Amino acid sequence: MLIKYFELKTWTARRWLYLGIGIFLVIMAIIEKEGLGALIGAYFMIMAIFNVGCASGCCANGSCQTDYSKHTEKK
Repeated sequence: MLIKYFELKTWTARRWLYLGIGIFLVIMAIIEKEGLGALIGAYFMIMAIFNVGCASGCCANGSCQTDYSKHTEKK
């Protein structure tokens, strides 16, 4: 199940960017001994690996919006 997250042919440039930023932040946090920086870097890495949040492209084009009019019909 976890293998599907590592299918690299489905990765976009945005996911690669988030993964790179996350790795950079974690490495820098380890060098500087900063715990908060490591957490922020881990957050970016998780977004990239599991394709959630802005790394999935959901924030940019509004594709995550729900049409509530279908669910709230007045009778």
